[in-house]
Amino acid sequence: MSNLDFIGRDKEQFLLNKCYQEKRSHFSVLYGRRRIGKTELLKHYCSDKTSFYYSALDGTQEEQIKNFLKDFSAFAGDPLIALLSLTAWREVFDVVVSKLPKGKIVIVLDEFQWMCRPGSSLQSVIQHVWDHHWQYHNTVHLILCGSSTSFMISEVLAEKSPLFGRRTQTLELMALTSSEARQLLGIKKNGDAIRYLMCFGAVPAYLKLYHRHQSFEQNINHLSFVENAYFVDELKYILSSQLKQPKKYFKILQHLARRSMTLTDLSRALKTPTGSLMFNVDRLKEIGIIHEHRPITLSETSKTVLYKITDEYVRFYFLFIHPNRQAIEHNSKKFIFDTLVKPQWHSYLGLAFEVFCHKNLQVILKKLNLEDVFVRSGMYWHKSSVRHGPGVQIDLVIECRDRTTLIGECKWSETQIGYELMKELETKCQRYPNPKKHTLRKLLVTNARLSPNLVDHPELDVVGLDDFFN
Repeated sequence: MSNLDFIGRDKEQFLLNKCYQEKRSHFSVLYGRRRIGKTELLKHYCSDKTSFYYSALDGTQEEQIKNFLKDFSAFAGDPLIALLSLTAWREVFDVVVSKLPKGKIVIVLDEFQWMCRPGSSLQSVIQHVWDHHWQYHNTVHLILCGSSTSFMISEVLAEKSPLFGRRTQTLELMALTSSEARQLLGIKKNGDAIRYLMCFGAVPAYLKLYHRHQSFEQNINHLSFVENAYFVDELKYILSSQLKQPKKYFKILQHLARRSMTLTDLSRALKTPTGSLMFNVDRLKEIGIIHEHRPITLSETSKTVLYKITDEYVRFYFLFIHPNRQAIEHNSKKFIFDTLVKPQWHSYLGLAFEVFCHKNLQVILKKLNLEDVFVRSGMYWHKSSVRHGPGVQIDLVIECRDRTTLIGECKWSETQIGYELMKELETKCQRYPNPKKHTLRKLLVTNARLSPNLVDHPELDVVGLDDFFN
């Protein structure tokens, strides 16, 4: 892959290259969800360096060792290595240590979770090699990479792992920025770009599926609503590659797709004790499919928590693909987007835009020059009660250390937004408890045009759609 073909990941490239340039060995752990671009990043990083890159496939330890030796044989230029009858990883890495070329080298073990079969000694072997050889050579950049986030966190990074304390760098690869995503999509219209991102997220593999010479609706239809379309079964692969008992997680997500829920609500709906359900919820949080929300005024230990799907594709799947599977399978020529999606489309975009704004908070902070004073952000809500008065729902609250708090509305609209918005925000400011007695500022994040009496209003901060794609 040439430099011209690679988009984004500037921070990760900088950090990886910094390890390579230092005059000592480094041990990096890179992880992130399936399709997020880990392999492309690492291959791009290795493209101008002496490197051994091994990408594992699911298989027995015997198969793993055989494939590994075959690839290392080609790298070392020694065909005899591929013919070795080795059965243990200790023997394999004895060969690797003895056959590595002199000088700086990058060693990448991709899809590392497949190499660590139950009962495997591989992690202990790597610990031994690192402790007794590579950390003293000052020439090795070892990178363990995995798409099973739960495995990488619990089995590689956790204290119980033999590799604990050895790594010198940990990188979690997240989605692209909205501007990087639009560049990869090749879409000229910001409106179409953000709609696609709100359906499937800024996941590189998903962005490359977009057909530039088709309309947005045509793209959504052929990717989601015809037989054997890419996104019809993608969820199955996501859950099965990341989690044990994927059917159980599927049921949890089905309920959360309908509305945000507390753990107690989920427990009742699934008829499952909260204790065992908490483990499953934590796994879904860990891999970034759901997020927990509590009113920003409450402490992190508060049990007033709502769980919400924040993975764009997962939410889109449960709202539009899963309920229409029979129609998709038996009416492959029908334009399902128009008939089954559009009636719910506006309300879907409204909620999806809230998630988009929270995920792209950095853009909002930069536009408003708040990066240096930002403390934290979140949501706020309370139901009508004698204690709190009338209920309120605030999409975005931003606290700053200059004793100001922004009360924000994330508003997706196909029509012009008028002055009534100021009244809505004023009401929300009045109902926000403001425990720190900050000065409250009004904020609007929107895709829509503003009425003339809102443009440059002195009491309203505005972040528009173009700001996310500059």
